[in-house]
Amino acid sequence: MVQSQVLKYLLIDKPINSVYKTYMTIQKLWTTDELTKLGLGARTTIWRRVKDGDFPKPVKLSASITSPNRWLDQDIKKYFRDLAKR
Repeated sequence: MVQSQVLKYLLIDKPINSVYKTYMTIQKLWTTDELTKLGLGARTTIWRRVKDGDFPKPVKLSASITSPNRWLDQDIKKYFRDLAKR
């Protein structure tokens, strides 16, 4: 896989090897540009919603100050489910 493709995914809990009982799964990470293409508004709108607590907070890919922000797929799906209930 190309490095940029690898960075779009995050490992979280799910069994993959019963011998070692290692748990992980691959989950999509959303960029701000991808969220704007979904129709969630401009970059500033998304960040304002994060600040107001109306939209999930992103995760950083590393501890570096220049590390990109990404949103977990499960958080985005939950946001849309909750939005549909309103």
